Amino acid sequence: MEAAEFKRAVESLRERSTISTITEFLRSKNLAHSANTWDDLIEKRLRQHWKDGKLSEVDFRKLLRDAEDYGHQHIFLYSLKGGGAEAATRLKKTNVQAALKKMGYPDILTTPRFVPTPKQTEMADAYLAENLSLSMKLIERRTLRVEEREETEDGYRIRKRIQYQRAVDLVTFLSTGLLEIRLEMMDDTPDYPKIRDDIWDVIEPIFPQVEFGELDLSEARKKITVNPTDDVRRVVRVRRASGRDTDGTTFTVAAGKVNGNLLATEQNVEGIAKLGGRPTSQMGQTSVGFLAQENGIPRRELGAIFTSAPNEVLILPSCTPEEYEYVRGQIAKLS
Repeated sequence: MEAAEFKRAVESLRERSTISTITEFLRSKNLAHSANTWDDLIEKRLRQHWKDGKLSEVDFRKLLRDAEDYGHQHIFLYSLKGGGAEAATRLKKTNVQAALKKMGYPDILTTPRFVPTPKQTEMADAYLAENLSLSMKLIERRTLRVEEREETEDGYRIRKRIQYQRAVDLVTFLSTGLLEIRLEMMDDTPDYPKIRDDIWDVIEPIFPQVEFGELDLSEARKKITVNPTDDVRRVVRVRRASGRDTDGTTFTVAAGKVNGNLLATEQNVEGIAKLGGRPTSQMGQTSVGFLAQENGIPRRELGAIFTSAPNEVLILPSCTPEEYEYVRGQIAKLS
């Protein structure tokens, strides 16, 4: 790993990971790990261990994948029309390699790239669990319009400028035929469907859009909000739910306390059932929390939002791979 790549890696870790996460990783490798600040962690720990050959490029890949790839994302879900049998064929290594070569990334499975903010979307990483899943990390540039207040003799004026931001998106395809387009959540990014469509253009050679259909999550939402079973109540709490009538009138029910649960009383359940039972076109957002479990996965509540789009869900916090897979598994089970 070159010095420029090390710099890009630690910049991304500083932005998306935590000191405690990285120090715990260093501890697991029996390396000196104590650090009170990011500067100490980078200069006295990460840089020194890298120079001494105690941390390899593979280690930084692991840290980056855990920091960038899971949670804090808008997720659009699709299902392969050909089902599991067709999915298994697509996940054969020779087929994946041929498709990636066609996309212009022949060596990406073995030689990932550290990609700074690109002008056009570029692939930085891809990892294949043959016959199980394929994940591709795509780096894109978001354009933000920033307003700054500048003091003047007469008062102040507003200056507007363009700011570019590096965004990390994931596309994951599973042996079940499920395709996830996971877009990093950022402030001032209003048009996630447009970004999703841009990602489709990039992955079209390997995942033609015509061969996939939207995975409708309305059934999962109904199982949470309409007559939820005891099993559902053990894993999910409902924070807020909304819906609208055909004339556009919006109705919302929300928990009255920070940690309140609309599934706590039957009266509340009756209220959200009226919203959850509406046609998909009339359903608004449903904000839920996937509750911490005794086995430690997840070890904390993970917030999620089912949006008004039939196949979109937001996973709000950054999380571990195990926590993400737990939430994905619960949504799949409910669907």
